[in-house]
Amino acid sequence: MSWTEKGANNLAEILALKTSGKLNSVVETYVNVIIFRRKISRDKRRNKTISSGCKQKAEKSKNISHTKRRYAV
Repeated sequence: MSWTEKGANNLAEILALKTSGKLNSVVETYVNVIIFRRKISRDKRRNKTISSGCKQKAEKSKNISHTKRRYAV
C-alpha cells in the first residue's frame, strides 16, 4: 500500500490525537459542527417552504374576502 504525503500526514495527525487522548473530543466537535450546519440549512429550507405557503394562503384569503364582499352587497 502506498500513501501520498498528504494522506500520510493526515493519518499521522489522527494517530497523534488518538495517543494523546484528544481524538474523541475532536471528532465530537466536528460532528457537532456538521450536525449544526445541517440543521440550520434544513431549518432555512423549511422556513422558505412555510413562508411561501403562508404567502399563498394570504393571497387566497384576500381573493376570497374580495369575492365575498362583491356578492354580499
